[in-house]
Amino acid sequence: MTLQLEHQPLSNALGDFAILPLRFELEALDPLPLQSFAGSAFRGLLGHVLKTVACYQGKACANCSCPQRCAYAYLFETQASLLKGVNRGSEEVPRPFVLQPPRGGRVLQPGEPFALGATLLGNGTEYMPYFLHAMEEMARRGAGQRAARFRVKQALYSDPNGHETVFYQGQRGTLPGRVQRDPLAWPLSTLAERGEKLTGARRVDLEFKTPTRLVFQGKPVRRPPLHVVVRALLRRLDLLLNVHGQGPLEVDYRELVHLATQCRFEGDMLRWFDFERYSNRQERKQQMGGVVGRAIYSGRVGNLMPLLLCAPSIQVGKATTFGMGQLGLTVIP
Repeated sequence: MTLQLEHQPLSNALGDFAILPLRFELEALDPLPLQSFAGSAFRGLLGHVLKTVACYQGKACANCSCPQRCAYAYLFETQASLLKGVNRGSEEVPRPFVLQPPRGGRVLQPGEPFALGATLLGNGTEYMPYFLHAMEEMARRGAGQRAARFRVKQALYSDPNGHETVFYQGQRGTLPGRVQRDPLAWPLSTLAERGEKLTGARRVDLEFKTPTRLVFQGKPVRRPPLHVVVRALLRRLDLLLNVHGQGPLEVDYRELVHLATQCRFEGDMLRWFDFERYSNRQERKQQMGGVVGRAIYSGRVGNLMPLLLCAPSIQVGKATTFGMGQLGLTVIP
């Protein structure tokens, strides 16, 4: 990350880095149990299905002769060689998508609707057709140990104002699914520009919608100060731009962290949420967890709004492809 003496608005630093927020409206066909946090299962199934439909060599990605042309390799096994100007051993290489899983801890009954959100990031927006095909195939094959089937009713994309448009209508009876229009990606800088008009804000309510695992000085943070959130967002944006955009992120990192350090907790309702997932790669169960709830921060938060307004779209912390790190925010008058 380049540190500059002259201030550069975040909207300029983001350049043309694009995002494509999608929402898949689904319907259970069989009883479908959802774990307490369902994101891990959907991410695993989506990756498994995409590899079967996209990989023609049947090799491990590390031994593949053309990983740069494979949708699965790019989306799920992003290579460290794509990092530009970053210490490759210091960070997990970010994937070009995040998930927003359905609420877990329940059993969906046949005919019950639910939704799975996904946001494609940077160059990953070009892989939307693969994502859609994998969703349909995942629904057909089924989820969980009993391969519980579901169907894709329709798929929608949203614009910067949150307005949703249907771009795909799923199969109806004997009628096959069909794409009605091409979904439109849009620049993340649109959100940063909005934040640049909120410099007078003095209080912000951050909602940690899904478990958010932030690490500072090598330890998980259970009650994150704002500067920990800001550090994680800056680092994530820099890596995303380096790997999936034109990178690096050229902003005054120290100044933004300094501003966040001056902000304080005004109140919070935070708790730690633990859940268990099964890793097919490691063939064992893993314990994971993160903070959920709300926190109000006060101070010169207005100068941080361009960055904070990007957070709901890119998510933050560990395992964002599972759906962790989903944030919401409200400026408090």
